[in-house]
Amino acid sequence: MRKYLNIVLLIFISSLYSESITIYSTQSAQYISTSSASCCTPTSLQNFNATTMSLQSCWWHTVYEQCLENKYTAIWKFDLSEVPENAFLLNLNFLFNQSGVYGSLVDVSTETGNISDGLASNLYNNPIWTDYINNDDNLSNHSISIPIEQITNDDNPIQLNILLSNDGYSITNTGNNAPKLVVEYEIQNIILLGDINGDSIVNVLDLMALVSTIFNSNNNYIEIVDMNYDSQINIFDLIHLIDVI
Repeated sequence: MRKYLNIVLLIFISSLYSESITIYSTQSAQYISTSSASCCTPTSLQNFNATTMSLQSCWWHTVYEQCLENKYTAIWKFDLSEVPENAFLLNLNFLFNQSGVYGSLVDVSTETGNISDGLASNLYNNPIWTDYINNDDNLSNHSISIPIEQITNDDNPIQLNILLSNDGYSITNTGNNAPKLVVEYEIQNIILLGDINGDSIVNVLDLMALVSTIFNSNNNYIEIVDMNYDSQINIFDLIHLIDVI
């Protein structure tokens, strides 16, 4: 999906309809603290692609001045290449199964590559979006909505990385209940202005077709070659098309 189509010409967008796709992670790992001196700061990657992910908050005991619990978080990498290139993202929801959780901190990045120390550190310390999500009902099935505008700019992401922090039971990491993204999108049928023969390229063939249209006695209005938007097909449209080619 990668970049929105970069077209010098103006475009018409039509035939919008909504679809959704479910994407499971291609890689996962736990990002944890292993130090008693800094038990609240994860620095180590462990348990890659494990069947369950254990999460817990840290506990630094100020009286005894020692760590009683190290922080355990989890990271998932999602490949978004299954989303069509001409898709316009509408909604993005992160779903996971975990009991005993009243709230979760979620961090998101779009950095590409396998889960590594560098990716994990960047995701934890400099996410492109982060929020604490309350779960007042303490349910097992969780859904976190990720704002599209926070993860897209001029490009659609090709990878989404999610780090989850909370104090609850283990997260199921296999099968249908494994963490997943549900992506809702609209397909955009992109039509090039001037592409009279519909081959997705504006070239001399379109020029020849436009000449034929203009000098045809049955001159019908064709919106896609109305280059100057005057609701007429004439020599001025031909001049504009020549400039484009």
